[in-house]
Amino acid sequence: MTFNHQANWSGISLEHCFYPAYETPEYTAENHEICVYVGKPIIYTQMIKGKMRSQTCIYGDMIIYPAGLTQKLSWNKNAETIQLSLKPELLTQACQDWLPPEKIEIIPQFQLRDPLIQQLALTFLRELQYSPPDNNLYIESLSNTLCLHLLKHYNILSSTVADRYDSLPGFLLRRLVEYIQANLAQNLTLVDMAQVVNLSTSYLNRLFKQSQGISLYQYVIQCRIERAKQLLKQPQLTIAEISTQVGFADQSHLTHHFKRHVGVTPKIFRQL
Repeated sequence: MTFNHQANWSGISLEHCFYPAYETPEYTAENHEICVYVGKPIIYTQMIKGKMRSQTCIYGDMIIYPAGLTQKLSWNKNAETIQLSLKPELLTQACQDWLPPEKIEIIPQFQLRDPLIQQLALTFLRELQYSPPDNNLYIESLSNTLCLHLLKHYNILSSTVADRYDSLPGFLLRRLVEYIQANLAQNLTLVDMAQVVNLSTSYLNRLFKQSQGISLYQYVIQCRIERAKQLLKQPQLTIAEISTQVGFADQSHLTHHFKRHVGVTPKIFRQL
Protein backbone atom coordinates (compact mmCIF):
# COMPACT_ATOMS: atom_id res chain seq x y z
CA MET A 1 0.00 0.00 0.00
CA THR A 2 1.24 3.50 -0.78
CA PHE A 3 -0.06 6.87 0.37
CA ASN A 4 -0.20 9.77 -2.05
CA HIS A 5 -1.53 12.15 0.60
CA GLN A 6 -2.25 11.88 4.32
CA ALA A 7 -3.65 14.35 6.83
CA ASN A 8 -4.77 14.33 10.44
CA TRP A 9 -7.06 17.13 11.50
CA SER A 10 -8.97 17.48 14.76
CA GLY A 11 -11.15 14.38 15.01
CA ILE A 12 -10.86 13.43 11.34
CA SER A 13 -8.11 12.02 9.15
CA LEU A 14 -7.75 11.47 5.41
CA GLU A 15 -5.67 9.03 3.39
CA HIS A 16 -5.41 8.95 -0.39
CA CYS A 17 -4.33 5.34 -0.88
CA PHE A 18 -3.14 3.03 -3.65
CA TYR A 19 -3.50 -0.68 -2.82
CA PRO A 20 -2.40 -3.81 -4.67
CA ALA A 21 -4.81 -6.75 -4.76
CA TYR A 22 -5.10 -7.86 -1.14
CA GLU A 23 -7.12 -9.66 1.53
CA THR A 24 -7.13 -8.13 5.00
CA PRO A 25 -7.21 -10.11 8.21
CA GLU A 26 -10.36 -9.72 10.26
CA TYR A 27 -10.24 -6.44 12.18
CA THR A 28 -12.47 -4.11 14.20
CA ALA A 29 -12.70 -0.44 13.23
CA GLU A 30 -11.87 2.00 16.06
CA ASN A 31 -13.37 4.96 14.18
CA HIS A 32 -16.22 5.56 11.75
CA GLU A 33 -14.68 4.91 8.33
CA ILE A 34 -15.78 6.13 4.91
CA CYS A 35 -14.03 4.65 1.90
CA VAL A 36 -14.68 6.47 -1.40
CA TYR A 37 -13.44 4.54 -4.44
CA VAL A 38 -11.73 6.67 -7.10
CA GLY A 39 -9.95 4.07 -9.25
CA LYS A 40 -10.65 1.62 -12.08
CA PRO A 41 -13.31 -1.08 -11.58
CA ILE A 42 -12.46 -3.91 -9.15
CA ILE A 43 -14.27 -6.77 -7.45
CA TYR A 44 -14.64 -5.82 -3.79
CA THR A 45 -15.62 -8.35 -1.12
CA GLN A 46 -16.69 -7.71 2.46
CA MET A 47 -17.26 -10.40 5.10
CA ILE A 48 -19.16 -9.60 8.32
CA LYS A 49 -20.14 -12.30 10.84
CA GLY A 50 -19.53 -15.03 8.26
CA LYS A 51 -21.74 -13.36 5.63
CA MET A 52 -19.96 -12.39 2.43
CA ARG A 53 -20.95 -9.70 -0.06
CA SER A 54 -19.10 -9.16 -3.33
CA GLN A 55 -19.71 -6.45 -5.90
CA THR A 56 -18.03 -4.67 -8.78
CA CYS A 57 -16.80 -1.36 -7.39
CA ILE A 58 -16.52 1.65 -9.74
CA TYR A 59 -15.51 5.29 -9.39
CA GLY A 60 -17.73 7.05 -6.83
CA ASP A 61 -18.86 3.91 -4.99
CA MET A 62 -18.32 4.07 -1.25
CA ILE A 63 -18.50 2.00 1.90
CA ILE A 64 -19.37 3.25 5.37
CA TYR A 65 -18.39 1.05 8.27
CA PRO A 66 -19.01 2.35 11.79
CA ALA A 67 -16.73 2.16 14.80
CA GLY A 68 -16.88 -1.26 16.43
CA LEU A 69 -17.72 -3.16 13.24
CA THR A 70 -15.65 -6.34 12.78
CA GLN A 71 -15.05 -7.28 9.15
CA LYS A 72 -12.71 -8.77 6.59
CA LEU A 73 -12.10 -7.15 3.19
CA SER A 74 -10.53 -8.13 -0.12
CA TRP A 75 -10.21 -6.81 -3.67
CA ASN A 76 -8.88 -8.44 -6.81
CA LYS A 77 -6.92 -5.63 -8.52
CA ASN A 78 -5.00 -2.45 -7.79
CA ALA A 79 -7.32 -0.05 -6.01
CA GLU A 80 -7.35 3.71 -5.38
CA THR A 81 -9.39 5.17 -2.53
CA ILE A 82 -9.97 8.28 -0.45
CA GLN A 83 -10.46 7.13 3.12
CA LEU A 84 -11.98 9.35 5.79
CA SER A 85 -11.73 8.29 9.43
CA LEU A 86 -13.94 10.05 12.00
CA LYS A 87 -13.43 9.62 15.72
CA PRO A 88 -16.70 8.68 17.48
CA GLU A 89 -16.45 11.76 19.70
CA LEU A 90 -16.61 13.96 16.60
CA LEU A 91 -20.17 12.77 15.94
CA THR A 92 -20.98 13.06 19.65
CA GLN A 93 -19.87 16.69 19.69
CA ALA A 94 -21.76 17.44 16.50
CA CYS A 95 -25.12 16.47 18.00
CA GLN A 96 -24.66 17.08 21.72
CA ASP A 97 -27.52 19.60 21.79
CA TRP A 98 -30.17 17.28 20.41
CA LEU A 99 -29.08 13.64 20.38
CA PRO A 100 -27.56 11.71 23.32
CA PRO A 101 -24.45 9.62 22.57
CA GLU A 102 -26.25 6.32 23.18
CA LYS A 103 -28.61 7.16 20.30
CA ILE A 104 -25.77 7.34 17.77
CA GLU A 105 -25.55 4.14 15.75
CA ILE A 106 -24.32 4.51 12.18
CA ILE A 107 -25.71 1.90 9.78
CA PRO A 108 -23.07 0.09 7.68
CA GLN A 109 -23.34 0.85 3.96
CA PHE A 110 -21.97 -1.23 1.08
CA GLN A 111 -21.65 0.03 -2.51
CA LEU A 112 -23.28 3.33 -1.59
CA ARG A 113 -23.64 6.27 -3.99
CA ASP A 114 -23.82 9.60 -2.15
CA PRO A 115 -22.88 12.71 -4.18
CA LEU A 116 -22.48 14.92 -1.10
CA ILE A 117 -20.05 12.57 0.66
CA GLN A 118 -18.12 12.13 -2.58
CA GLN A 119 -17.85 15.90 -3.03
CA LEU A 120 -16.79 16.39 0.59
CA ALA A 121 -14.09 13.71 0.26
CA LEU A 122 -12.70 15.37 -2.88
CA THR A 123 -12.84 18.78 -1.17
CA PHE A 124 -10.92 17.45 1.84
CA LEU A 125 -8.32 16.08 -0.56
CA ARG A 126 -8.00 19.41 -2.40
CA GLU A 127 -7.59 21.20 0.93
CA LEU A 128 -4.78 18.83 1.81
CA GLN A 129 -3.08 19.31 -1.55
CA TYR A 130 -3.42 23.04 -2.13
CA SER A 131 -4.46 24.98 0.99
CA PRO A 132 -2.32 26.29 3.86
CA PRO A 133 -2.02 23.89 6.80
CA ASP A 134 -3.75 26.27 9.26
CA ASN A 135 -7.03 26.51 7.34
CA ASN A 136 -8.74 24.92 10.34
CA LEU A 137 -12.03 26.82 10.20
CA TYR A 138 -12.83 25.51 6.73
CA ILE A 139 -11.84 21.95 7.67
CA GLU A 140 -14.09 22.15 10.74
CA SER A 141 -16.97 23.40 8.58
CA LEU A 142 -16.52 20.49 6.19
CA SER A 143 -16.31 18.05 9.11
CA ASN A 144 -19.52 19.36 10.62
CA THR A 145 -21.32 19.10 7.30
CA LEU A 146 -20.17 15.49 6.98
CA CYS A 147 -21.17 14.61 10.56
CA LEU A 148 -24.65 16.10 10.20
CA HIS A 149 -25.14 14.30 6.89
CA LEU A 150 -24.15 10.96 8.44
CA LEU A 151 -26.43 11.50 11.43
CA LYS A 152 -29.36 12.60 9.32
CA HIS A 153 -29.16 9.88 6.66
CA TYR A 154 -27.22 6.92 8.07
CA ASN A 155 -27.97 6.89 11.79
CA ILE A 156 -30.56 4.36 13.02
CA LEU A 157 -32.51 7.19 14.67
CA SER A 158 -32.03 9.61 11.79
CA SER A 159 -35.66 10.77 12.01
CA THR A 160 -34.81 12.45 15.32
CA VAL A 161 -32.03 14.45 13.69
CA ALA A 162 -33.50 17.47 12.09
CA ASP A 163 -36.02 20.08 12.71
CA ARG A 164 -35.09 21.35 16.14
CA TYR A 165 -33.32 24.33 14.62
CA ASP A 166 -34.42 27.92 14.89
CA SER A 167 -32.60 31.16 14.13
CA LEU A 168 -29.68 32.23 16.31
CA PRO A 169 -30.96 34.49 19.14
CA GLY A 170 -29.96 38.13 18.77
CA PHE A 171 -27.92 38.31 21.98
CA LEU A 172 -25.89 35.25 20.95
CA LEU A 173 -25.38 36.63 17.46
CA ARG A 174 -24.05 39.91 18.89
CA ARG A 175 -21.74 38.05 21.27
CA LEU A 176 -20.42 35.91 18.41
CA VAL A 177 -19.90 38.85 16.02
CA GLU A 178 -18.03 40.80 18.71
CA TYR A 179 -15.77 37.81 19.32
CA ILE A 180 -15.06 37.37 15.60
CA GLN A 181 -14.29 41.06 15.07
CA ALA A 182 -11.96 41.10 18.07
CA ASN A 183 -10.07 38.00 16.93
CA LEU A 184 -9.86 38.28 13.14
CA ALA A 185 -6.07 38.14 13.25
CA GLN A 186 -6.20 34.84 15.14
CA ASN A 187 -6.72 31.32 13.85
CA LEU A 188 -10.46 31.27 14.53
CA THR A 189 -11.94 27.80 14.99
CA LEU A 190 -15.51 26.55 15.18
CA VAL A 191 -14.76 25.01 18.57
CA ASP A 192 -13.70 28.38 20.03
CA MET A 193 -16.69 30.21 18.55
CA ALA A 194 -19.11 27.54 19.75
CA GLN A 195 -17.73 27.88 23.27
CA VAL A 196 -18.37 31.63 23.17
CA VAL A 197 -22.11 31.02 22.70
CA ASN A 198 -22.23 27.69 24.60
CA LEU A 199 -23.47 25.62 21.66
CA SER A 200 -22.12 22.60 19.82
CA THR A 201 -20.21 23.34 16.63
CA SER A 202 -22.77 21.77 14.31
CA TYR A 203 -25.72 23.42 16.07
CA LEU A 204 -24.03 26.83 15.87
CA ASN A 205 -23.23 26.32 12.19
CA ARG A 206 -26.83 25.40 11.43
CA LEU A 207 -28.37 28.23 13.47
CA PHE A 208 -26.00 30.80 12.00
CA LYS A 209 -26.81 29.82 8.43
CA GLN A 210 -30.53 29.83 9.24
CA SER A 211 -30.35 33.39 10.57
CA GLN A 212 -27.73 34.94 8.27
CA GLY A 213 -28.08 33.01 5.01
CA ILE A 214 -24.40 32.10 4.80
CA SER A 215 -22.15 29.70 6.67
CA LEU A 216 -20.04 30.84 9.59
CA TYR A 217 -16.90 30.16 7.55
CA GLN A 218 -18.17 32.42 4.74
CA TYR A 219 -19.03 35.13 7.25
CA VAL A 220 -15.53 35.10 8.76
CA ILE A 221 -14.01 35.38 5.27
CA GLN A 222 -16.28 38.35 4.53
CA CYS A 223 -15.22 40.04 7.78
CA ARG A 224 -11.56 39.52 6.93
CA ILE A 225 -12.05 40.98 3.45
CA GLU A 226 -13.84 44.05 4.85
CA ARG A 227 -11.07 44.59 7.41
CA ALA A 228 -8.47 44.21 4.65
CA LYS A 229 -10.26 46.86 2.55
CA GLN A 230 -9.98 49.29 5.47
CA LEU A 231 -6.30 48.52 6.06
CA LEU A 232 -5.46 48.89 2.36
CA LYS A 233 -6.19 52.60 2.79
CA GLN A 234 -3.12 52.82 5.03
CA PRO A 235 -0.17 53.07 2.59
CA GLN A 236 2.45 52.31 5.25
CA LEU A 237 1.17 48.74 5.53
CA THR A 238 2.33 46.15 3.02
CA ILE A 239 -0.19 43.70 1.62
CA ALA A 240 1.71 40.89 3.35
CA GLU A 241 1.34 42.69 6.70
CA ILE A 242 -2.36 43.22 6.07
CA SER A 243 -2.77 39.51 5.30
CA THR A 244 -1.41 38.65 8.73
CA GLN A 245 -3.47 41.29 10.51
CA VAL A 246 -6.76 39.99 9.10
CA GLY A 247 -6.02 36.32 9.72
CA PHE A 248 -5.01 34.95 6.33
CA ALA A 249 -2.12 32.51 6.16
CA ASP A 250 -0.19 34.57 3.62
CA GLN A 251 -0.53 37.19 0.89
CA SER A 252 -1.57 34.71 -1.78
CA HIS A 253 -4.37 33.42 0.46
CA LEU A 254 -5.66 36.99 0.92
CA THR A 255 -5.36 37.71 -2.80
CA HIS A 256 -7.34 34.60 -3.70
CA HIS A 257 -10.27 35.42 -1.43
CA PHE A 258 -10.12 39.18 -2.05
CA LYS A 259 -10.38 38.82 -5.83
CA ARG A 260 -13.16 36.28 -5.42
CA HIS A 261 -15.24 38.66 -3.28
CA VAL A 262 -14.28 42.10 -4.59
CA GLY A 263 -13.44 41.33 -8.21
CA VAL A 264 -9.93 42.79 -8.16
CA THR A 265 -6.68 42.02 -6.35
CA PRO A 266 -5.68 43.94 -3.18
CA LYS A 267 -2.96 45.69 -5.17
CA ILE A 268 -5.41 47.00 -7.77
CA PHE A 269 -7.98 47.89 -5.08
CA ARG A 270 -5.36 50.01 -3.33
CA GLN A 271 -4.80 51.99 -6.54
CA LEU A 272 -8.49 52.78 -7.11
